Amino acid sequence: MGNEEVIDSILQVMKVTRRDVIDDFREAISDVNTNGLPQAVWARRAKVLVKIFKHNDRIKVLHIKRGFWEINPVFNTETGELYLLSSKDNFKNIKNKYLKNGTSTHYTYDLLIYNSGLLPLTSEVTLFQNNDDDEKRITENQKMLGEWYENVKKVYIVIVDYIVDEAIEASCLLLNDQYATVDEVNLTPLLHENDSDNKNLNGAMDNTDNKQHKPLVTLKKKQNKKE
Repeated sequence: MGNEEVIDSILQVMKVTRRDVIDDFREAISDVNTNGLPQAVWARRAKVLVKIFKHNDRIKVLHIKRGFWEINPVFNTETGELYLLSSKDNFKNIKNKYLKNGTSTHYTYDLLIYNSGLLPLTSEVTLFQNNDDDEKRITENQKMLGEWYENVKKVYIVIVDYIVDEAIEASCLLLNDQYATVDEVNLTPLLHENDSDNKNLNGAMDNTDNKQHKPLVTLKKKQNKKE
């Protein structure tokens, strides 16, 4: 499921945490508080992603403004696959708010309309489709994606879980337009595969240009069989 080159690169950048940027932050921004540090972490991740794919004509790192925030999904122009990045905690909060309210203003909700019609793995509780939101979601996607709006075919979310600024688990989710799981791949083995080679995150991962990408089919896939 998904493109191994893109997913492996996303996992590399998601290993960047506060401990990797704190020294630069204190020197350049403030050594008395950490306001703005989360944004600095995501900015560093975006910088590394752009470096990884700067010579790749097929893969684009998008720069989407969301108020004072910027998100940087990775888009495979050949397959139409769009990859979103998220921490596990943040994704859980987003999904829970949607399940509670039946709608959402979060960008993932808008983008997941591309996965409309996909059937969930299990009889996961979902809400009745809120068709009133469709026009808004489409409009938001046109704003966010611009020239790529009509090229997106499917949206994945790569999710990483952390303990004390260390990435410990990861997965790739294919969700339908109501956040129900259609498919899921456990990426934790791939997340830790090159831990010993990627200690210098502050150097924007100079070894990424020569990185070898192993097929995702070697990973253990989580399956829920339908009766």
